[in-house]
Amino acid sequence: MSTQKAAKIFVSSILAGIAISIGCTAFLFTEKAIYFPIGLFIVCFFGLYLFTGKVPYAKDKQDLPMLGITFVGNMIGAILMGIVIRCAKPALIEKAAGLCNAKLGEGYALIPLAILCNVLIFVAVDVYKNTNADPIFRFAGLWMATTVFVICGFEHCVANAFYFALAGMTGSGPVAYILLNMVFNAVGGLLAFYAFSYAVKAKK
Repeated sequence: MSTQKAAKIFVSSILAGIAISIGCTAFLFTEKAIYFPIGLFIVCFFGLYLFTGKVPYAKDKQDLPMLGITFVGNMIGAILMGIVIRCAKPALIEKAAGLCNAKLGEGYALIPLAILCNVLIFVAVDVYKNTNADPIFRFAGLWMATTVFVICGFEHCVANAFYFALAGMTGSGPVAYILLNMVFNAVGGLLAFYAFSYAVKAKK
């Protein structure tokens, strides 16, 4: 990978982290899951690099540098936005803290919640990427899949990085939580990709 390509991915991934954080902020303000998907819509519309959206399509070891850059950039974008919103909208800090404390108390439930999150993220992104579909169907599919994962309390590593930053929660606990969240988001995305690909081939 060239330095120029890596730099573009890095900037794009930071913007993706910011976009997801905007959706998180809208969700905290309204407490309505229907507003959260604006973040993923921005990512898909502008073709930004989001770890949970890219990992299902990773084919071999050559994709690992891209995924690493994307994850780091997403974290930077989400954490920066968390700090900005913490300063600009302090009324949201308590909400974020309550949400984060609940997440840290989930224990091993994080594993299935993170896996299921990226199953739905894969569905949302894949429907949107389907250029043969009607534009309204593509948009509705993305919106519905993302809204459902928020309603169900599934765990998204980039969104959670924003929530922890907004709550001002640091240390080994939140860091370990985000890293485990990332790993099982990746597992969920890859499982969804191969399971749906197998099902589609079997249908033919």
